[in-house]
Amino acid sequence: MASTIKVDTISEKTSANGVTIDSLSIKDGGLVAAGNIDVNGNNLVLDANANTYLDAGTDDTIKIYVAGAHDATISANAINVLSGTTLTIDSGATITNSGTANGFGALAGIDDQTSSNDDQLTITDSAVIINEDSDDLDFRVESNGNANMLFVDGGNDRVQIGSATSVAGGDSTGTLQITGANDNPIMSLNAFKADDGGPAFVFFKSRNTTPGSSTIVADNDELGSFKFAADDGGDYVTIGANIKAKVDGTPGANDLPTELVFGTTADGANGTTDNMKIRATGNVELTQNLVMASGKGVDFSATSDASGMGNELLDDYEEGTFTISFETGSGNAQANTSYNTGEYTKIGRMVTASGYVLLATCSNPSGIVKLHTLPYSTAAGTENSTMGAGSVSFYNMTGALSEHVSLFWNNSQTHARLVDRFNSTNDNLANHFQSGCEVRFCLSYVS
Repeated sequence: MASTIKVDTISEKTSANGVTIDSLSIKDGGLVAAGNIDVNGNNLVLDANANTYLDAGTDDTIKIYVAGAHDATISANAINVLSGTTLTIDSGATITNSGTANGFGALAGIDDQTSSNDDQLTITDSAVIINEDSDDLDFRVESNGNANMLFVDGGNDRVQIGSATSVAGGDSTGTLQITGANDNPIMSLNAFKADDGGPAFVFFKSRNTTPGSSTIVADNDELGSFKFAADDGGDYVTIGANIKAKVDGTPGANDLPTELVFGTTADGANGTTDNMKIRATGNVELTQNLVMASGKGVDFSATSDASGMGNELLDDYEEGTFTISFETGSGNAQANTSYNTGEYTKIGRMVTASGYVLLATCSNPSGIVKLHTLPYSTAAGTENSTMGAGSVSFYNMTGALSEHVSLFWNNSQTHARLVDRFNSTNDNLANHFQSGCEVRFCLSYVS
């Protein structure tokens, strides 16, 4: 039969063993129960202000409250730490599995609570695997200033650094993308080592479709390329320039002839044109002109030299025309304006000029004859080293003319003089000029 004991006040110990009611004892050390204490679904209060307690109001469930906050729930085979609560494992503490707990020993799966898939993260003794089931799941790493410092696009099989937005720059969408917003992304390869090696960016090509297997490449196969593209106001796909490495010949074991091809896009075009090639032979092929800056050229210093060599830079090439006229000692000889143009070629300092002149009118020409105006002045030279002579021929002249007439020039002049070194009247050649006579000449000189 149940009974009730009501105690208003216990002011002192009634015995050394305390007060015992059935199996419940109240002693100096506290409350001792030889059997169970049944709170019958009520709270078990643990502090003086009753805000830290165990709530047993739900069958088979214990809710833990600390300072009034619901921090954890313990139910059958489950411990749930609620949102906002921190579970801390002190330094030196160990989480140990006996080897029989399902899933814990290998940490085989963290469920995202949205599907039945339990393999988003797998950690074993030999590997850490994310998304082992190859589901359409993204992976993201956030840095202090970028929410997508690393972003793996699981659905499109891409790895992106700096942005979760994929950009199809040029004619393809990169499997690896580095994107900067209000920033210029820079990829740096850094090597610190005490030898002559350095960092490398390697392109590799095989015709086999299985990684690790081998099939030889063929002539004209592209081994790799750099492509430069931009936003042209319509899309991102137009390529402005590229650099390609291509097989240039028949490859074989330890034999890979290769050329580098440089392509650029002309104004108004929407694609690149291969404008320069460095062939496997080492030869350089250009489809356009090679333009040198002023004072620059081709340096031949690698070749052997004569003892008096002063310069090995070929810094100029020029072709053009010049207008020919004659100056006589007295009177005049006027050229036909339809036949008074000469041509010249300048290679380095050497000028070669030639021309044909038809005289239109002559008015009592006499004395010396000077041919004007050379395309470049003759050089100053040392010890008259740039003085010279050129060939000249005449037709339909008046009077007897020596066959030893030639063109002669001195240093720092823009004209050449007609002379006859075998005739005592060599300075009086203008009197042989008449209307309709022809003069042909060719000369080479140092400018």
